[in-house]
Amino acid sequence: AEKRAVSRTREGLGEQLSKKEKEAEEKRAKLKGDEEALKKLKGPANAILESLNHYLASVEALVESGIPWRTEQRKKSIAQAREIIATSNASPSAGLQTMARIQGEEEALGRLVESATLTVDLGHGETAVQAFHLGLLAVVFANDDGSVLGFAQAGQKLEEGVEATRGNPAAAQGYLVAVDILRRKRTPSLVDLFIPSFPLRKEGEK
Repeated sequence: AEKRAVSRTREGLGEQLSKKEKEAEEKRAKLKGDEEALKKLKGPANAILESLNHYLASVEALVESGIPWRTEQRKKSIAQAREIIATSNASPSAGLQTMARIQGEEEALGRLVESATLTVDLGHGETAVQAFHLGLLAVVFANDDGSVLGFAQAGQKLEEGVEATRGNPAAAQGYLVAVDILRRKRTPSLVDLFIPSFPLRKEGEK
């Protein structure tokens, strides 16, 4: 009787073991299928992420060659986007959302005219100036007494913009009035802004 009881217990355990082995085999087969499916998905996903990297490089190049407006802040945003798509589990959707945010910020910059306090170094220490950007066209600035003013175009530093307004005292008045309006210190009105000549495009340039 004891022998039969042990035999039945052993058979029951054997059946349970066979059932568990079958379940394990099914899970291994499913895992293998999932891994193969993941490999197939990773190819296009990696291609998308690589394209996003190229896009970021082009945006950074535009920031560096554009107007001198919060350049470091904009480049920092690009660096953060690179970190997001460089993670091991980066998803194309997260990368695309980040790209959309950066593109939206750059497009908004091109549509807006906004003011801020910047610093200009003319060789004798930094001078605080009130500045505003005309879209992505140029950055216009002047200090409170109008002794330092400039019009920095795309590809220039703020300091290079000083030379563009040299010898034009009327420029200071227009710049200061425009800054006051943007800072809501004056009632909005028409303002005469001195705009220096822009460099001519050479033949063959786009």
